Amino acid sequence: MMSFQEQMQDNGCFGCGPDNPHGLRLKSHWDGEESVCVFHPEPHMSAGPPQFLNGGIIATLVDCHCVCTAVAMAYRVAGRPIGTGPVLWDVTGELNVSYSAPVPIDAPVHLHAQVSERTERKMVVLCEVSSGGSKCAQGRVVAVRVDGWMV
Repeated sequence: MMSFQEQMQDNGCFGCGPDNPHGLRLKSHWDGEESVCVFHPEPHMSAGPPQFLNGGIIATLVDCHCVCTAVAMAYRVAGRPIGTGPVLWDVTGELNVSYSAPVPIDAPVHLHAQVSERTERKMVVLCEVSSGGSKCAQGRVVAVRVDGWMV
């Protein structure tokens, strides 16, 4: 199954774009009404302490996973596969991340997100970040529809 990101046209985003050879290349999928992603950090993504993932990378994971969840939901609501017909695209209107524990650099990072509010122009997406079975962070993203975005 192709990820949300792989289905989006011209996606060169640093966090999730398959068209960016230097990016994180996040891959999100539906699991019912929730979107899920497993990310494998690399040693060069460390914080000051080398055993933990950098907080900015964590914020990027939350941002990209949530915005792509909003885009996927917009296509789901429109009743068509991602990347078909007129392009639907959202951008970050607001990003809030609360960190509750360090994220180990040597273990997979799990992201679980759900759309909590939806209008025609914006969606609020909530995300939980965990590693090793422990919750490490939570995020809230307001994703805003971009009109007139052309491929």
